[in-house]
Amino acid sequence: MKPLLRKDAAFGFHTDLHAHEKDTVLWADVTEEMVAHFLEVVKPDYVQFDCKGHYGFASYPTKVGYPSPGIRKDALGIWRKVTKKLGVALFIHYSGVWDQEAIVHHPEWAAKHADGTNDRLATSLFSPYMDEMLIPQLKEVISEYDIDGIWVDGDCWGTIADYSEKAIEEFTKSTGITDIPKSSEDAYWKEFISFHREQFKHYVRKYADILHDFKPGLQITSNWMFTTFMPEAVSVPLDYLSGDYGGNDTMNIARLEARYLSSVGVPWDLMAWGANRGPNQRNWSWKTAIQLKHEASVIVSQGGCWQVVYQGTRSGYLDDGISNTLAEVGKFIRDRQSLCHKSSTVPQVALLLSESSIYDKHVGVFTDPGVDKRPILGPLHALLELQYSVDVKAEHQLVGHMDDYPVIVVPNWHLLTESLVKELREYVRNGGNLFLTGPQVASHFQDELGVRYDGPVTDMTAIYAELEKNLDNPFLMFLHPDFTEINLESDGIFSDCGGLFQTVEVIGAEVVSHCFPARNVHKDAMVASTVNKYGKGTIAATYVDLGESFIESHAPVIRNEYKKVMTRLFPSPKVEVICPHVVDVALRQKDGKLQVHLVNTSGMQTSPIYAIIDYIPEVHNIKLRIRLDSKPKSVEWAYGGETESMQYENGILSLELKKLEIHDVLVIE
Repeated sequence: MKPLLRKDAAFGFHTDLHAHEKDTVLWADVTEEMVAHFLEVVKPDYVQFDCKGHYGFASYPTKVGYPSPGIRKDALGIWRKVTKKLGVALFIHYSGVWDQEAIVHHPEWAAKHADGTNDRLATSLFSPYMDEMLIPQLKEVISEYDIDGIWVDGDCWGTIADYSEKAIEEFTKSTGITDIPKSSEDAYWKEFISFHREQFKHYVRKYADILHDFKPGLQITSNWMFTTFMPEAVSVPLDYLSGDYGGNDTMNIARLEARYLSSVGVPWDLMAWGANRGPNQRNWSWKTAIQLKHEASVIVSQGGCWQVVYQGTRSGYLDDGISNTLAEVGKFIRDRQSLCHKSSTVPQVALLLSESSIYDKHVGVFTDPGVDKRPILGPLHALLELQYSVDVKAEHQLVGHMDDYPVIVVPNWHLLTESLVKELREYVRNGGNLFLTGPQVASHFQDELGVRYDGPVTDMTAIYAELEKNLDNPFLMFLHPDFTEINLESDGIFSDCGGLFQTVEVIGAEVVSHCFPARNVHKDAMVASTVNKYGKGTIAATYVDLGESFIESHAPVIRNEYKKVMTRLFPSPKVEVICPHVVDVALRQKDGKLQVHLVNTSGMQTSPIYAIIDYIPEVHNIKLRIRLDSKPKSVEWAYGGETESMQYENGILSLELKKLEIHDVLVIE
């Protein structure tokens, strides 16, 4: 049997152990029978097996690098033999930039910190490490085991700013800068980090080209490269994109990453961690099949491949509990593969991910401290909770393609390029609809919005921080006579809005809603949002930071503010779904058929102390209205959904779904 290429794979399994010098029974329990049983039960398209982890010890008997002294069997050889027999592709997990043992033996290979000390894990991109260790060792693995591909870990996200002599020399040679910055507060820091980003791309491009030449058809990626960690155009010959995600907010991570990766144009997958732990636990608990299916549904609904990582025992034994759990999840994916895998979007709402803002805020090379993407998370969550079909698009993806989308939403990014602002103006002038979700981003469009900014922006977060300094009990800040607040109101309910606020004078715009300095709608109303016709299109903005406010609270009042504006901009989306705010909608297409994906996010983990989920509440009586050019030939739910009261009238297909468990797709031909 011939293994699938990665671009055709829908379900994968990953296992790594990060071999260590103190291992004593590494792979002792691995047998051909165990591997065959696992593969026959789980039926993955590919396996990514351990090869070399972050400690730098190989888990196979390498002659190039440093094998763990605890190796008891050549498990990589066993997995290769069985996967080849069963037609399953075999990839390896290989730690790239991070290699602790290489630095132990070659301290001159280490990346240096600003104080001149060596990093214990990160090798220098300017050292001989790639030529003398990484490439020779990977060639050895390719030759000895005939692997199908490589998943390079500890690479993109493991790269750090390097103060080694060679790095400084090359930086000065490239830029002419001799005043070397030591921190993000210093001059030329952005140039220094940008230089390292370019060097990393050169680094990966070099080893990818060499290994592709060494074995044509070899499939290579660098973990998290060209994802939201690195939201730039693909410029390195990677065969697929991938990222692993864990922690206590995995559904929301997947909701963002899948909507970005599905637009990149390269085969992609996301890897869920098969285990989780509470905030004060030191060990891991296995996730249930329900929890894994829940996470997988997000990726499946965006046309991607899903894989899962499990660490078995140090002896390599994989328990039947893992096999049985993954068999159930695998069936869930297989049932959906022919319909969902490699589907494409039907453009509705584009949400801008600003490379300029993210890179400007990054203190590292490609590190992901979380705060960089906060501006987009609030709008994303709100739009999904309002059942809009959303694609996350970076600047380079959106430029030249804005007219594909009826609506573009721009979060409150602090930095937009002049060329992007100019094209957004043209987009609206030519008939597009633009929603700016905060005062920073709206400041670029005052003339088009029909408003004038009245005074400087107010930073509510800074005000609260200053007030807090003089309080014995910050929890009671809201009782202090100097306390300042900005409130939104909906249906008699108030919600606080933090972050930035801008007072504006309205010059021709229509006011959509007001905000208030106290919880009283009868006095001191201030403009919260406006909408204005511009050219053939419509432009709207909010002057409170809706993204920051919503990601902190998920308050219905703030969600309703998004709805008020979006209804003005996009009164007739192709699909309208009436249901509780726990259902995500994705409008996709494949083989000439329209697909309406519904994902039930109810019960997803949002609290760290609920680390394992084993129950997802069903959603009942979901009403759908779908705008179609003509009466459909067929309408059916793909995965067991039952329809009530379906009719087609005046270009609108109306129906009701009785019950949604995890994921279903309405297929319209």
